[in-house]
Amino acid sequence: MTQIERINTDKISGDQPDQLNQRSIPEHWSWVKLGDISAKITKGSTPTSYKFQYQSSGVKFIRTENIDSEGKVFGITKFINDEANNFLKRSQLKEKDILFSIAGTIGRVGVVSKNDIPANTNQALAIIRLINSNVLHPFIYYYLTSPIVQSIAQKRIAGVGRANISLIDVSAFQIPLPPLAEQKKIVEKIEELFSGLDSGVASLKKAKEQIKLYRQSVLAAAFSGRLHQDSTDSRIDKIKEKKSAKSKNPVNSNPDNQNPENPLIPANPGSDNLPVGWKWVKLGEVSLKIGDVDHKMPKSVENGKYPYLSTKDLTDDFKINFDNAKRISENDFHQLSKKIKPERGDIIFSRYGTIGRNVLVETDIDFLVSYSCAIIKPDSKMITSKYLYLYTLSPLIKSEIKKYTVQTTQANVGISSINNFIVPLPSKEIQQQIVLEIEKRFSEADNLEKAIDDSLAKSELLRQSILSQAFSGKLV
Repeated sequence: MTQIERINTDKISGDQPDQLNQRSIPEHWSWVKLGDISAKITKGSTPTSYKFQYQSSGVKFIRTENIDSEGKVFGITKFINDEANNFLKRSQLKEKDILFSIAGTIGRVGVVSKNDIPANTNQALAIIRLINSNVLHPFIYYYLTSPIVQSIAQKRIAGVGRANISLIDVSAFQIPLPPLAEQKKIVEKIEELFSGLDSGVASLKKAKEQIKLYRQSVLAAAFSGRLHQDSTDSRIDKIKEKKSAKSKNPVNSNPDNQNPENPLIPANPGSDNLPVGWKWVKLGEVSLKIGDVDHKMPKSVENGKYPYLSTKDLTDDFKINFDNAKRISENDFHQLSKKIKPERGDIIFSRYGTIGRNVLVETDIDFLVSYSCAIIKPDSKMITSKYLYLYTLSPLIKSEIKKYTVQTTQANVGISSINNFIVPLPSKEIQQQIVLEIEKRFSEADNLEKAIDDSLAKSELLRQSILSQAFSGKLV
């Protein structure tokens, strides 16, 4: 935040792209078409269309997904041989070529560097090779990334299937062109301001990662007894001095018992010491039932009343998204419900593919979930749903998942294995206190994360405003 606030924005206003037209540039600038300042604007082809196969090494084959937000090429996974590269001569890339995505994802811009060649590309990327005289490559690159061009490109999208724009559209992009010396000054100013923004954004993203680690450390402390011990000590401190360390409930602090791969996870959770009054139990011992539905997949019914979820309907923020869920008939719902049906307070535990993306059921909607997930029904006499659910998100459960995961075509954990997962069990009173303490700390982390997201959004708006001002002649 501090670094972003320090950026000089005195000359930056809130101009919108559609307000920027040919009258908004300085008199000594001129409007030119991109095609008029380019030696070549073309696109590539798909090698397999000409019976050439991709290789594990060779000439780099650059696709839209290989261009990052800074216009750099990364993560090449497809290559072609020299024969294919020579056959696809039209789309052989050169240093300083500008790439502009024209199919699927529209408007992603990249620049080919010396380290990227030899390389070729497909028909989803336009290749823009500029005339070197009186045109600065970075100036055109930044202009193509600006909200001005991006807005125009979106308006030019054609096609009812995969979105695309034509090379004619790209060639027709109007470029506000100042003298070469002024282009250099504008690029220098953009890069100066962007450098400050990038530094601030990097700090914010690092802070977000630290918040994720903080949440995991809270869960690790909670289910080893340390979090409750700390909060208990804090309350005692208010009325009297702390008792000596010897009088505290014993909590494991042996570094030899830490997992070298992740210090948050004990090396052997089942034998790890717990506070007095706690004990290790198997998940099946504190659950009324752990199971999944019949593995016979029910038919999808248009406008069906009952959602039938799979792991794709469990979101990254641990919620259920019913919007795109499969719908099934009333008969199939009632037949499948005879085995097991999720209800409020149950835990949906994904056990195929992405294992451990779990959700606490907090709705009374009738639905089912496919066998890719287990349904855990906590025994409320022994354990609270929220305590058990939070434990299934903790680093400690990850060691259990790793222990029992079967690596086949798709990683999975069996129902019997889930029954054998170990759980640290304190009294229900302490469980409730732990849940409250976790929620309190998570709420604080959520507020901080929201503030960071707001700052990241503002920094992106500022970046776009800088570009808008730069290409209307108001930045330098």
